[in-house]
This record gives sequence, C-alpha cells and structure tokens, in this order.
Amino acid sequence: MKAVVLEIKENFAALLFDDGRILKVKNNNYAIGQVIEMNKRKVCITKKFAAIAASVAAFIMLCGTGAWACMTPYTYVSLDVNPSIEYSLNRFDTVIDVNAVNDEGKTIIDEIATENLLGEKIDVAVTETVNQLSESGYFDGDIEGGIIIATSGENEQKADDLAAELEETVENANEENGDTVEVEVIRIGLARVQEAKALGVTPGKLNLVEKLQASASDPESINIDEWLTKPVKEIMKATKENKKAAKTVTCIENEAEQLQLQEQEQEQIQDKQQTKQKDKEKLKTEKQSDNKGKSQTKKKNDAAITVVNTEAEVTETTDIIVENKNSNNNNNNNNSNNINKAAKENNASENAKVKESKSQGKQSANSSANNKK
Repeated sequence: MKAVVLEIKENFAALLFDDGRILKVKNNNYAIGQVIEMNKRKVCITKKFAAIAASVAAFIMLCGTGAWACMTPYTYVSLDVNPSIEYSLNRFDTVIDVNAVNDEGKTIIDEIATENLLGEKIDVAVTETVNQLSESGYFDGDIEGGIIIATSGENEQKADDLAAELEETVENANEENGDTVEVEVIRIGLARVQEAKALGVTPGKLNLVEKLQASASDPESINIDEWLTKPVKEIMKATKENKKAAKTVTCIENEAEQLQLQEQEQEQIQDKQQTKQKDKEKLKTEKQSDNKGKSQTKKKNDAAITVVNTEAEVTETTDIIVENKNSNNNNNNNNSNNINKAAKENNASENAKVKESKSQGKQSANSSANNKK
C-alpha cells in the first residue's frame, strides 16, 4: 500500500494512502512529501490520533495541491541495459512508481525489492539499480557495457537538468563498481514515451534503435522489432560499427574529392602557366612587331631626311647655279653695257673726228676760195 508523508510530529507521521485514508504511523526518519510502501499490519490507528488525522484531512482539503503534487507523476525516467526499467517521479524527483518493461527488468526489480526504491530520490534509486545490474553480471564480457537513460516530462528544462544529473550519478556508480560502461542520456518528449509504451519498450531504447537505423547504410535492413529485444551494448556496438564504416566511406570520398580538387588545382595552375606563357609570347611578338615598326619608321624617317637633305642640297645647288647664272648674266650685261658704251664712245670719237675733218675741209675750201679771190 502506497502513502505520502503529509506531516511529521515528534515520533509520528501523518500519511495519506492511495485509498484516501489519512493515518498515523511511527516516524522512521520520513520526510514530508516522501512516498512510502506500507504494510497494512504496521499501520497504527488510535482514537487520539483521529483528531490529528481529521485536522490533517482538513488541511489537505484546504491545501490539496501539496498532496496532489506528491502523488501525481510529473517526470519519467527509463533505464536500459537489457533489463528495462521505468521510474515515475513526483515534482520533488521522488520515485512514486517503478515498472519493469521486460522480464529481465522485473528480475532486477525483484532482487532490489520495490519497497527499497519507492519513496527514494531518483539518484538513489538509479544507483541501487546500477549496482544490482553490476552484481548480476550485465557489464561483464568482451563487449563494453552500455546504459541508456531517458528523461521526459512537461517541464523540458527540468528533464534536461535531471538527465545531466543522472549521467553523473551512473558514471560515479560504475566507477565505484569498477565497470567500464558507456553511458548515454537523452531528454525526450512525452509523445515518445507513449509511442514506446505502445511498443512495449522504453523510450530510451526505442530512440537508441532508431539511431542504429539512421546510422546504417541501408536503413531498411534494420528490423526495429528485432533490435528492440537486444541488449543495449549490442545496439551501441552495431551503431558504432555503422558510424565507423560510414566514416571510412566518408574519408575515402573526402580523399577522392581532395584528389579531384588537387587535380583541378593542378589544371588551373597549368592553365595559368600556359596563359602566362601565351601572354609572354604575345607580348614578345608585340614588342618585336613594335620594334620592327619602329625600325621601319626610322628607315622611312631616315629616307625622308635623306630625301629632304638631297632636295635641300639640290635646291642649294640650283640656287648656286641660278646665282652663278644671274652673276654671269649680270657680268654679261655689264660687259655688253661696257662694249656698248665703248662702241658709243668710239662712235662718238669717230663722229667727232669726221666732223672735225669736215670742218677742216670746209675751212680749207674757204681758204682756197679766199685765196682765189
């Protein structure tokens, strides 16, 4: 019979049982809010405590939220090795229910005794479970052991925080037991919890098998129903092998891609070198062409200069010839003038002589005439 501790007075505690009764029992270091499993024969009912029970009942009527919070599942935790166990927690992380999801889980719970888990904080309950799994040899063998813990609840942040706390709790328990175990913790939604229940497994194991399926090169080759019956360590091992194979393939693909990139880079380098060589040759050709053009231009210029110089020389010679001709003409003219002048002067002299001769003849005639007279 389950009950939650509502109030503690000295050596006695008031318990609210799942059938609605409020009874007084001896206080065995209980804590308010703790859920405990009670044997009906150990429940002590006295008239003296009837008033207390009534007042507590009245208190519950007024503050029923506290009792509801203690007795209502708020968070779920599942633990899988191959035994699969699920814990229901109230708002105070106290275990209010434990269920075996498979036969091996039932065996573990029976060995621990359910009453030793109910009313305990979840970290204590999980530690007890891990210790029992270790004693039962579930972490022995060549294959590394594996534990997967899943948390879920309406408050996702609380479920996340609880997952981190339980991971540390399990690792500490494994260390104390000297077990090498891979621990995986996840936070999942409440919808996944219901889906897993419909399949008769824990949500943590369902999630683990789906991860295995996702890691396979051919996901359809993974029979989910078959793998859900296998131990966690086998599922984890298969998942690791798939990831390793995928990593190898990826490495090969990366190497091939890297090689292809290197070839492309080499081709680009060669193309650049060829382009550079072509540009160099083109520049050389253009330079040679430019030099040739300059040479031809220079020759043309030199020829033009020679022509100009020749023309200048011809012009100068012509000028000299003309000048000489003009000079000769001038000299000839001067000579002609001088000759003409001399001729004129000679003619004048002759004329003068003739005139003088005529004058003398006339004078002589006159003189003869005179003499005759």
